[in-house]
Amino acid sequence: MSRTVPSPMSRNTSSPMSLTSDPATARTTNAFPHFTDGDVDLILTTTRRYKLHSTVLRRHSTLFASLLAPHHAVQLSRRALRNGVTVRYRLELRAQSQSPSSSSSSYNNNDGNGSESAFARAPLDSEGRAVQGEGSVIVEENGNGRVPGSGSAQVYSWYEKVLGAFYLVEVRLGPEGGGGTMAEVLEDAWGLVGVAERVGCVASISKSVDNALLSEGPTLHRSVTSNPLAWLNLALLLHSRAIFKEAVIHIVGNYNVHLSTPPPASFLAAHPHSLTTLDQLDPYVRGLVETKVRTLKGMCRTVDRTLMTWYPANLSRELVTGRADRDNIGRSSYQSDIMTWMALALFRHWLGQTIAADGTHHAADGGFAFYSQIARGGDAYLNREVVAGFHERFPMSRKGMSVVAGALEGFKVGVKGAVEPLLRSWSKAETGRWPVAWLTCVEVGNEECPWEKDAAKEKGKGRGKGKRKREEYEEEDGGDGMARSETVETVE
Repeated sequence: MSRTVPSPMSRNTSSPMSLTSDPATARTTNAFPHFTDGDVDLILTTTRRYKLHSTVLRRHSTLFASLLAPHHAVQLSRRALRNGVTVRYRLELRAQSQSPSSSSSSYNNNDGNGSESAFARAPLDSEGRAVQGEGSVIVEENGNGRVPGSGSAQVYSWYEKVLGAFYLVEVRLGPEGGGGTMAEVLEDAWGLVGVAERVGCVASISKSVDNALLSEGPTLHRSVTSNPLAWLNLALLLHSRAIFKEAVIHIVGNYNVHLSTPPPASFLAAHPHSLTTLDQLDPYVRGLVETKVRTLKGMCRTVDRTLMTWYPANLSRELVTGRADRDNIGRSSYQSDIMTWMALALFRHWLGQTIAADGTHHAADGGFAFYSQIARGGDAYLNREVVAGFHERFPMSRKGMSVVAGALEGFKVGVKGAVEPLLRSWSKAETGRWPVAWLTCVEVGNEECPWEKDAAKEKGKGRGKGKRKREEYEEEDGGDGMARSETVETVE
């Protein structure tokens, strides 16, 4: 944690306490994770202890709102109040095997190491001290961040970050000290969201986690290209517009691959009738993806038709009336262009062969390789070897072959513009630096995010209710603003 946050009740600027510091030193600080006026003693492990505010915890978490309800606060004695005791609640994260006493409330969760743990409200006496003999066993964590018998204490680090986010402490993802991979960042983000779901505070920490992810910049967007389904699910939980749109763009572009890939075994076990990885998608998101895919394929078909019906300008003739021999557009007029027409036949033969072989939007890459060839031109397609094969069947003079080759180069330049709409990218990923092998030209709007759609519906319902109320009022007053009640009294 790089930032300290003063108590909302006091602006003491003392430096923050280390989680493993001496309790005597902790009493001199007034910033996260220890506030001198905090009324909640919250303990995760033997080395992670916090003194926080019940008002803050209740505001951000549905779980804490229940465990820290005002009627659960201990009534402190006058002596305790005179001595400056402020703690009225004690929460502990315990292993499930050390179940809390019947007087405690608990909340179960997996600690990420294969065992279960539970938040419990531990009883306090009137002096604000933990009641002895209640079986309160706190998870032991050594100085190396390890929990004996369980391994890594990473889950407790996630709890720490969630609690810090309540106090506007910047969320940092990945290994402590930085330098982690995006896989580690994604794991850390999922861990934080998992803890937030258990505590009931996803809405409170989602923006902090989203900002931490977006701060990764190009590295984040590159990671989304490699695993858009996982990032999409995380975006749905965080309500992250940027990640949601990026993930949908890549799922749509690589749709044919996803459609032919079976779901993972874990998902298939729970949903035995699933056929593809796309079956993991939320129904609304699946519908959005299908709509975008239809849009993309429509764009591809439009480009295909443009390519197949393209003519070079020099082959056209102006339509005139009268005798052909007198208007000079007879056979002799087209005779000089015979080599260009042969080149056009070869060009269309190649296009038709590619389309017939499902090389466009039916291909695994959605036609990306085909349209990229058209955009590059030159020797990217119909190179010298291919043209030489054509001349084996249709031999001609060197001059004739030169005319055909020149015409083909002109065609390649002429049709480049047709594929530009397909090769325009709406992805934030640096595809020039880290290329992707699918189209990313479909735009996803902010309003298409599912939570935005839900918000728009609720807003529409509110407007509808207001309209109905106005109509009811107009019916009562006759529409002219004059009340029709017989009991109206006036004051002169």
